[in-house]
Amino acid sequence: MRKVLRIVLITAGVILFLLVTLPMVFKSKIEAVVKEKVNQELYATVDWSRFSISLFRGFPDLSINLHHVAVVGKEPFEGDTLAGLNRFELRVNPFSVIRKNIQVNAILIDRPLINGIVLEDGRDNWDIVPASQLESQPASQSQPESQSQSEEVKKIPGEGSTSEGSTSSMSVSLKRFSIQEGRIYYTDAPAKLEAALEGFYLDLRGDFSMEETEMQLDMAIERVNAKMGGIRYLKDARLDLDVVAAANMKENLYTLRKSRITLNGLLLGAGGTVGLQEDGSMDMDLKFFSRETSFRTLLSLVPAVYTRDFEQVRSSGKLQLEGTVRGVMKDSILPDATLALQVTDGSFSYPGLPGDVSDVQVRLNVDYRGSDMDRTTVDLKQFHLLLGGNPFDLAMQVDHPVSDMHVAGQAEGKIDFSTLQDVVPMEDVALGGILETDLHWDTKISYIEQERFEDVDLDGSLLVEDMRIEVPDTPLPVELNQVRMVFNPRTVELVTLDMNMGASDIHLDGKLTNFIPYVFADRTISGSLNVSSDLLNAGELIPRAEETDKPLPDTGGNAPGTKEDTMDTAGKSPDSLEAPLPDSMAQPGEARIPENIDFTMNLDMKRVEYTNIILENIRGKMRVTEGVAHLDRLRMDVIEGRVTASGWVDTRGKYAETEMALNIDSVDIPSAYETFVTVERLAPMARYCRGSANLDLEYSSLLDASFSPLYETIDAGGHLYTKGLEVYNLNSFVRLSELLKNEKFRTLAPDEVDIGFKVVDGRVIVDPFDMKFDNSKIAVSGSHGIDLSMDYLLDMHISKSYLGEGANEMLKGITALAAGAGFQIPESDHIEVKAHITGTFNDPKVSTDLSGNLRSSGSALKETVEKKLDEEMEKVVKEVEKKEEEVRDAAREKADEMISEAEAEAERLTGEARKTGEALVKEAEIQGEKLIEEAGSNPLKQIAAKRAAKELKAEAEKQSEKLVKEAEDRGEELIRMARENAGKI
Repeated sequence: MRKVLRIVLITAGVILFLLVTLPMVFKSKIEAVVKEKVNQELYATVDWSRFSISLFRGFPDLSINLHHVAVVGKEPFEGDTLAGLNRFELRVNPFSVIRKNIQVNAILIDRPLINGIVLEDGRDNWDIVPASQLESQPASQSQPESQSQSEEVKKIPGEGSTSEGSTSSMSVSLKRFSIQEGRIYYTDAPAKLEAALEGFYLDLRGDFSMEETEMQLDMAIERVNAKMGGIRYLKDARLDLDVVAAANMKENLYTLRKSRITLNGLLLGAGGTVGLQEDGSMDMDLKFFSRETSFRTLLSLVPAVYTRDFEQVRSSGKLQLEGTVRGVMKDSILPDATLALQVTDGSFSYPGLPGDVSDVQVRLNVDYRGSDMDRTTVDLKQFHLLLGGNPFDLAMQVDHPVSDMHVAGQAEGKIDFSTLQDVVPMEDVALGGILETDLHWDTKISYIEQERFEDVDLDGSLLVEDMRIEVPDTPLPVELNQVRMVFNPRTVELVTLDMNMGASDIHLDGKLTNFIPYVFADRTISGSLNVSSDLLNAGELIPRAEETDKPLPDTGGNAPGTKEDTMDTAGKSPDSLEAPLPDSMAQPGEARIPENIDFTMNLDMKRVEYTNIILENIRGKMRVTEGVAHLDRLRMDVIEGRVTASGWVDTRGKYAETEMALNIDSVDIPSAYETFVTVERLAPMARYCRGSANLDLEYSSLLDASFSPLYETIDAGGHLYTKGLEVYNLNSFVRLSELLKNEKFRTLAPDEVDIGFKVVDGRVIVDPFDMKFDNSKIAVSGSHGIDLSMDYLLDMHISKSYLGEGANEMLKGITALAAGAGFQIPESDHIEVKAHITGTFNDPKVSTDLSGNLRSSGSALKETVEKKLDEEMEKVVKEVEKKEEEVRDAAREKADEMISEAEAEAERLTGEARKTGEALVKEAEIQGEKLIEEAGSNPLKQIAAKRAAKELKAEAEKQSEKLVKEAEDRGEELIRMARENAGKI
């Protein structure tokens, strides 16, 4: 007996060892082969974190698991996740693997994600099977029968059956297919459709190894959202599906025996058959119907009505809903479908709200033809309701939507939007105003396109007054003071549109054509409009670029756009300039001009504001067509000058693109620098200039989300004319004044300057030009970059009166040296100096050359004197730099001392304020305790005393916070003033 027991234990141990070790032995090899094969076959990157095989998870089945699977697209969907899941498990009969007759018993998917995307050009992200793979399939199917059967995995009904001549087969005896916590998202840009299914659960059971079985499907979706064309049709709706079907696995035919479909409160039933064909098509013959006849169930589909208080809604009325789905579905072919909806005597109201919706009558028939969509018809025979006592009626018929859409209908009635809040509870939504319409139409799209207006029946009017819309999805409240439109077959006359958005007001009037094709067929609408405004705050209307999390480049200055007037920790001057961020950090634009509008607009805008830019008296013409705005001699007043602009702005690309011809007349230079970031970047020396300028400019570049230029893409050229120009404290001229020992170079007044320039690859190249001042002249040529680098040559003819005493002494020494060497420096009232300026605007490097003042016939002696001259100049430069460094060190030390004293005083003030505040709170607590003690045992007095004590403490804490805040503000002001004074040292 012991021997038998030992044999049993040893055998069990060996089996257990094999169960544990065998999956580990083959796992890595299987995983590598599968991953490599999948990525070769698909135009996508497929990866998973872990692959495991176990006989314990699903015992007695073999459990094959993939963990954290992700399918990521490639161009143009680089980085977008197409699909993913937390865990995929396949449970297989292990003994069937040995028999080469694989039986799959269960498939389990945990937390899957599907993210479908369709781009504007129609490309979709699930098209990941290369065309070469698809084209090769027919060839493989034409192989000899014996070969194809031996290579494919077959689904054989019955247990363990195989086809003659086959070497492998698969018997699908699936007991369960389960999905837990799935998410499905779909975005279709051409259709302007967004849909989302979240909290998706599915459980499918049945024994599919049998020729006939019963299949049970349970499905639930916790949140269904659908939005199309900017209109939300479903919001957080719940869908439940419970289906029992008879499955004929031999014929691939499924017959519904029992079904229960619930969407919010709408309960539907369905019946019929679904057949799967060998060519991959699906043959459907289904009908659906409402299981309940209450109008209330239809109300549950309306997002505005279906809220958390929906169960308290009082409603009445009858509902009848039924339809069919019949035909074949394959690829782009869809089955035919019908829908019949009728509502009789519907009404609803919320408890606690004074208004209601009553007398709801609806009759709708939809006949969709998937095989021939041009035969589709929509017939809304009646839509009638009373809202707040005001009737509204709508009827519409649509047919031949593909070949030549025919639309007919009428809309009559009055809607007082303020009564909606009396009918439906609206959180964070404000509506008001009146809409009145009396509109009739009956036409074909071809009548409009062919201008056969005599065949068009269109007339009526629409009036909106005092409408206010304020919802969370819109950043600004919209006020339609009045909109009046009159319709006729040829045009829609926009009599007036008077609108406010935030601080902005907009006024439109004009005529529109092609209105019906625009509404019903998404064609282009045309028009001629007059646009006026007293104030347009573009900063509120144009979305700003989001701040990036990328690190800022080390530009040696503060972040772009700041104007710090203090000395930084590196001791940088408050006059330091800042280079812009690289274009790679720019945010793409989101604002788009609709491509299906073609408007010619006459503009009359009194004031337009955008950030710190103020434009006034804008007049001219602008045409907007195909996503591009064209400007035709648009005139405006800006910073004490006049600008005329012609060109275009194209918003269709990832970044907007512009090309402009600008004529700027008498613009104040300092104001232009402070107002326009483009001037700040392209002409940083303008910070050190006074006067006015005229500019003729041909310009093109890409634009970011805030419509600022991408500087590396600028291609420009033009002429700049100045008047009353004065240049002061420009760092390169300051350095030059130190070299020439004369402070006069710190401020030059050349008055009129004519500068030609061009901008290429982020660099401003300046044509040679002259600056004349006080009987002197400087010829300038060279370039600078948006990175603040410089490379300029100055050929100066300077009056000796501009030279300081030290420089004149140096010239006397050079003259004596030259005379001793046989040279002659002619007597003159001027001196010739050549200067080469490099480095940056913040830290210029200046080298000078005085050799142009020498005359001699002996080149060798001339070189000797020039060398001596250079040595003398080098001594001067070193002496100046040494003194400059000494001054800087002293300034830094003094500045640091001033700031430290201010910080200490600020800390002292804050500390005293906190002590005083704590004393106030402590005293309030003592007084509160006294009040409670004085109240005695009287419960009412106790409540009043505790409330008074609480209020005393709260007021004391408030006063304490106020004292601390005032002390902190005073301290910050002291530090700011100290830094400002330190920066002036």
